[in-house]
Amino acid sequence: MNRNTQKHTFWVAAIATLAISLVTTAAKADTRTFELSFPRNSIYTVVSNGIVRGNTHDHYLSAQAGQAISIALTSPENNAVFSLLYQQNGTWREQIYSQKAWFGQLPPSDGNRYIISVGSTRGNTSYDLFVGISLPNF
Repeated sequence: MNRNTQKHTFWVAAIATLAISLVTTAAKADTRTFELSFPRNSIYTVVSNGIVRGNTHDHYLSAQAGQAISIALTSPENNAVFSLLYQQNGTWREQIYSQKAWFGQLPPSDGNRYIISVGSTRGNTSYDLFVGISLPNF
């Protein structure tokens, strides 16, 4: 092998190694799931947790379409955000995206299931998630 071929081979190997490490790092992103529950006779709950950058925490809850819901998320460095998802014909859709606080009525969702998905905009963070919901209409 001549000198130029050796340099070329070295750089191809170096770039391939870097690409593999980046893909491996990106693949380490993780979603943890939790079932959101409300204390007996309560219409609100607060969840405190911590999240690693690039990961998400999906908080599942059961509710009825039309119920009013209030969601607020706080973090020490103001770097946590949430999205509210609902399911329509088997596909999860976002009602709201990347918010810190939101109030509104829940849209219809398959199985009356919803997800509040929490993530970080930069770095790791701890967070407090407040969820308040109106009583269902029976």
